Amino acid sequence: MIRLLGVLLIFSACCSVGMNMSLGMKKKLERLNLFRRMTDETATLIRYRALTVREIFLLLKENGAYSDLLFLHNADFSDKRRPVGEIWQKSIDSDFTLSNEEKKLLIQLGRQLGTTDTEGQLSVISVFNESLDSMIEKQSEKYAVKGKLCRSMGILAGAMAGILII
Repeated sequence: MIRLLGVLLIFSACCSVGMNMSLGMKKKLERLNLFRRMTDETATLIRYRALTVREIFLLLKENGAYSDLLFLHNADFSDKRRPVGEIWQKSIDSDFTLSNEEKKLLIQLGRQLGTTDTEGQLSVISVFNESLDSMIEKQSEKYAVKGKLCRSMGILAGAMAGILII
């Protein structure tokens, strides 16, 4: 009876590891899509409301749709003594959920926004979105292939370990 319970625990542990790896890939894809929505909203705010970058980041921070983006909530954009780009970079560097590729891309966006006129900022966002779209495409393919592989390997590893113990 104890052996059967041990086999069941090992099987469920292996399955949960595979599911967790797959879930991590899915969360990254969702985060990239959230970045895309954030930049689209930023472009709209720049184009139609002519807000400053500081005001835009404060609005995004207050928006509940972006509650999963920790770097927005870690930053104190109301501190007018420090430049927005510096606050942005520090908040992104402190967010450990982001990959190095995401950090590099977001830091580049934060440094360039607010340094040119409206059309320049919109073109910066357009270039950012192109890079982001390629990242989203790669992550979608990765999740479709490797996500399923991780789940399957977790189940198979658990079944194999269970069979070996029995």
